[in-house]
Amino acid sequence: SSQSDVSDSVDVTVDPVASVALGIASAVSPVAPNEPFTLRINYGAFEGRGGADFGELTISLPSGLQFIEASGSGSESGGVVSWTLGPLPGGFNGVETVTVQAGAGLTTGTLLDVTANLDPGNTGEPVARTTWTIPVHPAEPLLVTLSASDVPTVRNERSDFAISVSNTSGS
Repeated sequence: SSQSDVSDSVDVTVDPVASVALGIASAVSPVAPNEPFTLRINYGAFEGRGGADFGELTISLPSGLQFIEASGSGSESGGVVSWTLGPLPGGFNGVETVTVQAGAGLTTGTLLDVTANLDPGNTGEPVARTTWTIPVHPAEPLLVTLSASDVPTVRNERSDFAISVSNTSGS
């Protein structure tokens, strides 16, 4: 039997002057070829930083992922899924989802990078950006999940995250 090494990574950058933040998660990682799965995009505006005048959320899908559907007013064009969110007051949190399918021809070890951007629409404000790397593997021997609290983020306050690891290979 042959062995394949598959890895997954998440980069989180906190900008002390940003008014908005976002993250991407999926209950499935790695993904199997030809299988649909859902990406969850959490976004919000920091309490005490004025929020966002007019938020726009975009998700760029790499080749190898086929768009199936988006939540709310989300629409896809040319591999980019977009939502016009409108004003985001400080302390606001929201969630959008995108259901996609990994291509049937993807090989084990392929890494798919999904990038999300949240533009607050405020002049001079930085755009929040994050990338989720999803490995392709037909079996899921180890499941690692990261979840964030749904409580609004408050400046200089603690945010709670939970990491769960499960051996799903049966050995």
